[in-house]
Amino acid sequence: SDLSAQNRQAIEAELARLNASGAAPENILSTVDLDVAHRSGGAMARIAFNTTPDKVFEFHLNLTQFGARKYRVKVFDDQRHELFAVPNLTAQNTENGPQIRLLVPVNYLKPGDYQIDLSLANETGGYDQVNSYAFRVADPSK
Repeated sequence: SDLSAQNRQAIEAELARLNASGAAPENILSTVDLDVAHRSGGAMARIAFNTTPDKVFEFHLNLTQFGARKYRVKVFDDQRHELFAVPNLTAQNTENGPQIRLLVPVNYLKPGDYQIDLSLANETGGYDQVNSYAFRVADPSK
């Protein structure tokens, strides 16, 4: 399990860099708008499975209100295994309302269902969960 812990540290370091610096538009394979799970009425955003090297999915996590604070996301598979976390994300006001932009390399997501838990940094140095989002990676060949 040491290897998976090291793997996860490497993945999370890469995700932190990617989300801090952004991705070139030509590297964004698709953009996915995600609404808060209880607002989507159970409908799950679907994205097509892809393994194109160096491409990323750009997720827009829609927020109910804008706040200039630090957010963290944790991504879980359908068994609620935590896959990775990305800290220090910030919200942006867009024409569609406040959103957090999350970039994830396509090779980190296999076909299946996922949940993103969004947390907000609190005064005690911890995080308080504020929203969750769900999406499905669909294998078009099936």
